[in-house]
Amino acid sequence: MNLTDKEDYFYSLNWLQFLIIALGVPYHTWTALNKNFYTFENLQNFNFFNINTIFWIMHILRSQTFMLLSGFFLAKSFSQISIKKNLIKKTKKLLLPFIFGYVCLQPIISSIRSVTFASLYHTNTDFFKELFYSYQKLYVGSLYFGIFWFLCFLYIYESIFIIFFKTISNFKNLKLALYLVLLTTITCSYLYNKSIIWPDIGKSFTATFIDLKVSNFFYYFIFFTFGILFRIDVQLSALLKRHYFYFLQISSISLITIFIIGLKFNPESMFVIKILKILTLITTLSLVIGLFGMFLNCSNKNFNFVTTICKHSLEIYISHYLYIAIILMLLTQVTHNLPILFVSTTAGTFLLCALQIYLFSLVKINFSLNK
Repeated sequence: MNLTDKEDYFYSLNWLQFLIIALGVPYHTWTALNKNFYTFENLQNFNFFNINTIFWIMHILRSQTFMLLSGFFLAKSFSQISIKKNLIKKTKKLLLPFIFGYVCLQPIISSIRSVTFASLYHTNTDFFKELFYSYQKLYVGSLYFGIFWFLCFLYIYESIFIIFFKTISNFKNLKLALYLVLLTTITCSYLYNKSIIWPDIGKSFTATFIDLKVSNFFYYFIFFTFGILFRIDVQLSALLKRHYFYFLQISSISLITIFIIGLKFNPESMFVIKILKILTLITTLSLVIGLFGMFLNCSNKNFNFVTTICKHSLEIYISHYLYIAIILMLLTQVTHNLPILFVSTTAGTFLLCALQIYLFSLVKINFSLNK
């Protein structure tokens, strides 16, 4: 199989990427309106009848699917140019946007959110004071990465595999090495997370001074590696296309079990939390892989609208949360009605993203995440 064969393009996967991009706007609008989104330590109202459940499902689906797709398209677009040129290309595409987003946009977003919550909870704050505090946090390395963590992880993953592809030149050895990488990552993730779930075995720690957790690094690396495997191993992809429905069934059963546990058992119990973590991992992995296989089976026809959205996926990812923050800040000066705020902000953000894509298309600018 030629990894650079442009005729073998999976347009059907553009629909999956389009779906994930579209889910990002309502999901981030909802989380922007909620200071305390659901964690396993706060599952008292975790059931089918709570709207947070819908957004929690979006949460376990979005970034993981993006990582799998990114791995798949990295393997597909792998070129024979040197490691140095490949790394320079990825630096321009991912690292520089990450630095721009974190240094320039995240302090503004964080400050706008503080002003918005102050309005919602009838307290006083000043935007420029919050902005000053945000840059202070940035200077000492304590400012939260926000949505830009994804670009940081993706840059590291792609850099690792660019070197990996060049090191393992034989195709059969490449498949074997990829399976070993996946097995090693799963093992490391299990051993590390065991020290978090059972604190007496070891202490949890962060990978950097900016709260990027080692466990998250391993976790998303698994999905990224799966994406590469589905592209490299034709037999594995063919097997998935035939049996993807079983993965969707497993995810449905696991998800229902999570809801039942949330309703029937004490959510503050450490044992229940451990079970929920395991079930969530099963749900997420099976749901992401099942959806990936389902879209692989879809028609491979090119739809220009969907392809255009995907070509501008990176710009949308970087800018959409800023749009959400600004619209919410303006709307909270008029109303505090949450349904109105949610619907209006979601619709407004979609319109601004569409306008951005149109303007960028006019000047031929695009930074697709699957290039």
